[in-house]
Amino acid sequence: MVSMGIKPSTNWGINPNTQLQYTGMESKMSASNQTVKALAEVILRHVSRDTADKIVSDLLEIPGNKSFRDTITMLVRELQTQSGDEPRKDL
Repeated sequence: MVSMGIKPSTNWGINPNTQLQYTGMESKMSASNQTVKALAEVILRHVSRDTADKIVSDLLEIPGNKSFRDTITMLVRELQTQSGDEPRKDL
């Protein structure tokens, strides 16, 4: 398991020793619009807009497959929509 340096105050109900089971569909689907909207709402509820910008900037730097990239792009656009910002032209 790769450590990202995250030390949560709780275990988030996740057993870090559990191996994930992949069905092969994960790489073909990005998150739904409803899921991305909910993610953006949670992020903006708990952190400032500046912190949210730093988070998505870091997420945009993570290499990933097309579905991951699509999901992160959708999240950036949703955060912009919810905060009333102009859409990024580089996405």
